[in-house]
Amino acid sequence: MERRKDNKGRVLHTGECQRKDGTYTYKYKDVRGKWHSTSAPTLERLREKERIIEQTISHGIDYSSKKITILDAVKRHVEVKSRTIKSSSLKNYNNLIHMLEREDFAYKNVRDINATNAQLWLSDMQAEGYAYDTIGDVKTIVCAAFKRLCNDKFLLFNPFDFKLNEAIRNTSKKRQALTPKQQEQLLEFLLNDNIGLKYYDEVIVLLWTGMRASEFCGLTVKDIDFENGFVHVRRQLKKEHGIYTVEETKTESGNRSIPMIGSAYDSLRRIVAQRKKQPAIFHVGEHSQFLFLTNRNMPKTGQQLHDDLKRIVERHNKQYPNNPLPKITPHILRHTFCTNMAANNIAPTAIQYMMGHASYKTTADVYTHPDAEFAMQEMKKLQA
Repeated sequence: MERRKDNKGRVLHTGECQRKDGTYTYKYKDVRGKWHSTSAPTLERLREKERIIEQTISHGIDYSSKKITILDAVKRHVEVKSRTIKSSSLKNYNNLIHMLEREDFAYKNVRDINATNAQLWLSDMQAEGYAYDTIGDVKTIVCAAFKRLCNDKFLLFNPFDFKLNEAIRNTSKKRQALTPKQQEQLLEFLLNDNIGLKYYDEVIVLLWTGMRASEFCGLTVKDIDFENGFVHVRRQLKKEHGIYTVEETKTESGNRSIPMIGSAYDSLRRIVAQRKKQPAIFHVGEHSQFLFLTNRNMPKTGQQLHDDLKRIVERHNKQYPNNPLPKITPHILRHTFCTNMAANNIAPTAIQYMMGHASYKTTADVYTHPDAEFAMQEMKKLQA
């Protein structure tokens, strides 16, 4: 059977035809089985449209209906991303989807959204009590979903392509690093408290390595290299719904070796010596002999670290109500490590490496907290 051709002798694909006026038409079925058609002045333009239509139909979005909600777009974006991201990131995305499902604005047609009503929506969320960082997460995922629509030629511009502080006030509080005095106060309390003493070495390691809680929990005996003086960070340990899982580090830069000096070396010596006395009965995949265990000899989790530190602060403040410690979390100890390194003039690239950041901008913007006292110390150097 001879295949149909246009007036230039080119073979036409299934669904294509050429009109008497020389233009071209393509007929196709959408995801619901309904027929549609689209036209173009040239065969090349038509096939570009076909490529987009086929791509979007295979993605499960009915672009032909011209009615896609913000929620639809976000769900599709997450579906595509889910093939390449970690389970923890996917969980965060799904939590944001559940949040969007409670927002009336998320059911609006994406074609009806402009920069003004996008910004007003975020402003309304802040008025309803949502935290600045939470709204930032929502904006990030919605912006990415709209960018995908633009790339698919469904939209011409992205109405969420603006800075968050152009729409709402930044009400988030920066995490504060512990001052040198607070660090001394914390460690002295742990050393002299019969319950706090068992947490002393763990706090020292967090303070002197700056590891993320999940990285800290993922350490095994094999990761401690006393001969060369390094802690090798190779994984994260997490626990969800009672099940332990091991994941790669948060970023590629998170796979690193942190120098083990001073108090951290001594603390890790004691921890490893104690750990080697205990049998390696618990495995997560191929990994065993996790360094930090609960009273039941199970690997500690980030949440348990958080709870331990909370109890330590509560116990301290109950005994010393006139000299209380601030809130302390594993992340605040990580902040403190970074700030200590910066205050001691450690090279910025070295701090970036030890923190496991791909960019020093993250290190400088988020983790270091210069203050008036720091500025005074720096100015005094001019008099030296």
